[in-house]
Amino acid sequence: REVFAFSQEKRVADAVDLPFAAVPPPAAPGEAQLQRWYDNHIAQYSRPEYRRIKVVVLDPEVVARDLAASDEEIAAAYAQNAAAFRQPERRSLQALLANDEAEAGRLAALWSGGADWAAMQKENASAVEMAGAARDAIPSPELAEAAFGAAPGAVAPPVKGQFGWHVFKVTAIVPGVEKTLADVKDLLRARIVADRAADLVFERSAKIEDLLAGGTPLDALPGDFGLAAVSGTLDRAGLALDGTPAPIPGSDALRQAILAAAFAMRRDQPPHLTEAPRGADGGQGYFAVALDDITPPAPRPMAEVAAAVLADWTQDAVRHVQETAAAAIMADVKSGKPLAAAAPGLAPRRLSPAGRSTGAPDVAPQLIAPLFRLKPGEATMVETLDGFTVAVLAEIVAPDALAAAADYGKTRDQLTEAVAGDIQALLTIALRKRAEPKVNTPVFNSIAQSE
Repeated sequence: REVFAFSQEKRVADAVDLPFAAVPPPAAPGEAQLQRWYDNHIAQYSRPEYRRIKVVVLDPEVVARDLAASDEEIAAAYAQNAAAFRQPERRSLQALLANDEAEAGRLAALWSGGADWAAMQKENASAVEMAGAARDAIPSPELAEAAFGAAPGAVAPPVKGQFGWHVFKVTAIVPGVEKTLADVKDLLRARIVADRAADLVFERSAKIEDLLAGGTPLDALPGDFGLAAVSGTLDRAGLALDGTPAPIPGSDALRQAILAAAFAMRRDQPPHLTEAPRGADGGQGYFAVALDDITPPAPRPMAEVAAAVLADWTQDAVRHVQETAAAAIMADVKSGKPLAAAAPGLAPRRLSPAGRSTGAPDVAPQLIAPLFRLKPGEATMVETLDGFTVAVLAEIVAPDALAAAADYGKTRDQLTEAVAGDIQALLTIALRKRAEPKVNTPVFNSIAQSE
């Protein structure tokens, strides 16, 4: 109850908005003001650290571009995996089991006469449903034979089986599918090439690692290894000197891994081969980074960033106007004035009830947490993307467990699951401490190597 009350409670507030757009442009600042702003915010106008790097990527997709699979290899792969390309017909059934033929006939007549499945379940304690079952998944051979010969939608004649009489209805049919070699030729070709590429990548990675360990520079690595290579100057975010993304090959995850490695290297550190994040197909790639030069961060000249300095100074001046006005309104509310009297010329609006986690469409996200720290009648102010908002808590809406039975049940189930998980974790920890299991490393390694 306490968790439900806490999580489902809602808050209603009255608010006034002070948008930045409502403030007239301030008077143009003098050069001294802009220079002072620039000096006080120098980090804001500094160039980031740049690094000139070389990168090589050994990727299964790149290596696969130079590989092919013959028609004979594809045919052999099809023959080896033929069962995977044959999907048997599947049927969904509703079935009853009767002890004798007379009872089976009675159930069939009742069902055929219009009784629905819920009524038939009440009539027969052995009622079962089977969804998408293949012929060999139906436990009774007699029922399976009859079901796969029956038309869908109608109650079939009773069938005698080993355990009694079956009364059934076929509710759905999924036709069987058999894909020919022509249907899956491209898929098999891609699999064969991907497997071969993965083997080559692993083999070449060992050779590249040996070459790098021997002092071979990245640009002297063999050209027939299928390496993707790139070099250039970039910042920690992966942007080149002109502000565009540097052309680092591979996925976003690989790009981030390369950037992290490049900006963690020392100037004199030799390159080494690193495992790349696995691709969507699970393939393992590798990359190596060489650091050629580091350009430390440095302030941009005032003349180069004058437009940005003026825009930032103007934005701050506008923000200061509305922040001062919002603080005055909140001070008046705290002294006892109603919100409408504290904010003359601004029309207070009643916000929709907002929840801790659900919020409300007309309530700024920045306002949610402060609202739940207020008592009725207390005020708060927050800055949003568009301006400042001053809000006064008008009402606390407590949830009704009876009216929201589904949410209450969900809360109960979530807590039950969480407690069960905690108990299981605690039991695991206790057993581990009591039994003190040890790993037999030689045996483990021998199994892993054999695999």
